Amino acid sequence: MQELSSLAKKYDKNAKFPEYMGIDYSTSLFDWQDVNNSEWKWNANQDTLSELRANGGDVKTFSSSTITENEMKFLTNQMETNNENQLLLNHFKTDINGIVISVPDNIHITEPLNLTIDATSNHSVALTLILNIGSNSSVSINERVNISGKAKQASINVTGKVASDSSVDFSTIMTSLSDTKLFIFGDQNVQQNANLNWSYFSSCRGNILGELTTHLNEQGARANFYGLEIANSNDQIGLQAAIKHHAGHSTSRINMRGVLLNDSKLEFTSIGQIDNGASLSDAQQESRLMTVGKNANGSVNPLLLIDENDVIAGHAASVGRFNDEQLYYLLSRGIPESAAKQILINSFIAPVASHLPAEAKGIISRYFD
Repeated sequence: MQELSSLAKKYDKNAKFPEYMGIDYSTSLFDWQDVNNSEWKWNANQDTLSELRANGGDVKTFSSSTITENEMKFLTNQMETNNENQLLLNHFKTDINGIVISVPDNIHITEPLNLTIDATSNHSVALTLILNIGSNSSVSINERVNISGKAKQASINVTGKVASDSSVDFSTIMTSLSDTKLFIFGDQNVQQNANLNWSYFSSCRGNILGELTTHLNEQGARANFYGLEIANSNDQIGLQAAIKHHAGHSTSRINMRGVLLNDSKLEFTSIGQIDNGASLSDAQQESRLMTVGKNANGSVNPLLLIDENDVIAGHAASVGRFNDEQLYYLLSRGIPESAAKQILINSFIAPVASHLPAEAKGIISRYFD
């Protein structure tokens, strides 16, 4: 742990708060305080966990005192790659607590692994999840983090790798019982001919920041990212999703949907990056917001950073309200206005919501009951 703290302090001199997504991270809205990691627990569906362990894999916790050399390597590499990000460095200044999911080579897990983490602390919380997926393996992982106490702040870090020729379906669902300041940082690495499908949904309330990045490091790597945010009340939410092509013949898709209720603010930034030498790569992205609240405010910022000629890249973006013609049609069929709006919202978010686990759909429906 001392190595992580020392690195964080070393890089702290040149670090700064990110400025994308139209939100100033350095304001008091997102100031980070001391954390207390002692009050959290986890569980997983036992049948899948038993299958994973029977095949040499595992799900286990780690802390500052028990972290292994391999787990430490994941985190030091992540910090060195993102050494100018003040928010991530702040995360590593705390006592490290978290979970590592390990899947060995040549293992195919038949049923989804449903992992639930309950952070019951009334203090601030910092947790790290590491995915370590071996070669030529496949697994589906549904991760849910419940901030079930009254924690005023939470910092969640998700990192790891998908080794060559493997396929991973990974979902991240965040919930909170009360307003919080949440920062979620993701940094996944996909190797040769491997595939990562990552879906994300947060129903946390308050000031929420997400920076989720996938690196396509070797030839033939593929990644899809599906992100959903529903901003309510006075929430201020910023979500950046990036997929970075560092090798040729790699493919990425980013698809994000957001719904703004009441007086909320929501900013989407999507980044498709193709490095020099990553020829014959294909990066596509689509980000759309629907403003429902009269005083809601949202923006979409699509970015393509292309440093190679022989590639395919494109983006689509929109911010708008209900389609008046569609709403009028539903009303003309005798459907009440609230139900008609719900139909339009469900249709709008369907391209992303369809990739989320069933439990997410129940959470979504509660916004509109």
